Amino acid sequence: MSLNLFRNKMKENIKIAFRAFIYITLVSGSSLGIFFSIYSTNLIKGLAFGLLGGVLGGTIMSLYLLVGLMLFQRKLFFYSNIPKQLKTHNVKNIYFESIAGNATSVRIKYGGLFLTDDSILFIPHRFAIKTIFITLPLKEIKEAKKTGINLLKFFSGGLRNRLLIQTINGESYEFSVWDIDTWIKKITDRIRSSTPSFLDGGSEERVKKKSIMDLCL
Repeated sequence: MSLNLFRNKMKENIKIAFRAFIYITLVSGSSLGIFFSIYSTNLIKGLAFGLLGGVLGGTIMSLYLLVGLMLFQRKLFFYSNIPKQLKTHNVKNIYFESIAGNATSVRIKYGGLFLTDDSILFIPHRFAIKTIFITLPLKEIKEAKKTGINLLKFFSGGLRNRLLIQTINGESYEFSVWDIDTWIKKITDRIRSSTPSFLDGGSEERVKKKSIMDLCL
């Protein structure tokens, strides 16, 4: 990895960690503020303690996330199993990747999400208790979009928007990522580039018409 690429990646990681700090501080700070206000029967004192707890929690978790992003970037420790798994799945090109949580079930499971030549691949980290690999062929993906907040999925990233991938068979998969908009754009662009005849402004219809004309001639 070149020095410029490493610096750019570090800038992206720091931005993500800062966003995580703001998010965690606001969520945990407001929750703790309400709790301490009720417990101490003093609104201002309770909110102050809540904000302090939120800042402390946000700092710890954002630093933890930053370390995780750096480890993922270098494929070390938690993510040292990923290069072998990519080779096992015969992945040749990766167009986009990031740390992600598989939020499809009740509890979230962390690992890496990869956009490859012909599929989206989720690989759990090496310490995952249940190693559930997910492979979604691009030709079977109907739509990639953003979900809203879902309190019923509190333990699988329900307090944040998540990446929702729906297949033509009616299956749905949710992933907790920090760059949802980028993921949606990358997936959409990759699907279009891999299946141009079906997405390029009626080119499928032109192919049919051309075939009929050839038969007539």
